Amino acid sequence: MNIRTTKRRKSFIFLFLTILFTGMFCASEEGSTTTDSGSSSEGSSGGGSTTYTIGGSITGLSAAGLVLQNNSGDNLTVANGATSFTFATALSNGASYSVTVQTQPTGLSCGVTNATGTVSSANVTNVTVSCSSTKRIFVSATSYSGNLGGVSGADAKCQADGNKPSGGGTYKAMLSSGTARRACTSANCSGGTSEHADWVLLPNTKYVRSDGTTEIFTTNSNGIFEFGTLTNAISSGSGFVWTALNVNWTNNAQNCGNWSNTTGTNVIRGIPNSTVNSILATGTSNCDQTSPAVYLYCVEQ
Repeated sequence: MNIRTTKRRKSFIFLFLTILFTGMFCASEEGSTTTDSGSSSEGSSGGGSTTYTIGGSITGLSAAGLVLQNNSGDNLTVANGATSFTFATALSNGASYSVTVQTQPTGLSCGVTNATGTVSSANVTNVTVSCSSTKRIFVSATSYSGNLGGVSGADAKCQADGNKPSGGGTYKAMLSSGTARRACTSANCSGGTSEHADWVLLPNTKYVRSDGTTEIFTTNSNGIFEFGTLTNAISSGSGFVWTALNVNWTNNAQNCGNWSNTTGTNVIRGIPNSTVNSILATGTSNCDQTSPAVYLYCVEQ
């Protein structure tokens, strides 16, 4: 082999390696779309369309069981102690979102603010989920005569009512019924919670409206609330509510036969837009009354 042949071979090998490495470098550049930080800073692009994530912050989540939904789906189970969340399904620009609580965590009540909106060329990060050891109260959407099917029937009506907040939970009717449901046997439960019988309010607990944030009252150690301490009424709506409770939280004897007939008379009722003792007792209704309508107070357990 002479010197000229050796030079030609070396030149060929050099040219081959140059073409090979140049091709590999170009392929690597064309296949990479990451930024300097290793991820896209706004949205994600797949198949030519950009999508954006829906999420936000969480406060007060000290128990397991919280499940969030976006647009009535895309269920997201959130771990105990989490401080933020992001739904798995990203949305396109201009799409609407609506974040709700599908299941409440054990022993807590969570509400959502900034829950709805429209995606506007950016990830949504301002949805706020706030959890606390509170319970909710609502006024039933449906009105009833005094024949509620007993205490259990009243509870079932609360549980199935259209005003029941999303997120599950068990609700019972705040009314009295002989020995079946009772707050106090003495005025304002001077004997403490031992006077309760299947009572629906817990001691030393904050109660809020169905939005999960608007405070109504905080119960005292006897599991009742003191008039004059309410922050807001249970509801801003009008109408009456069955209670059969005296203003000192003892049972009134008139209760439509323990809420099982329409022949009784003079049953005490309350009004939901009050912050004084009329919230429990303001006049009476007959058990067959349908106008003006009489509703139920429904309390989360």
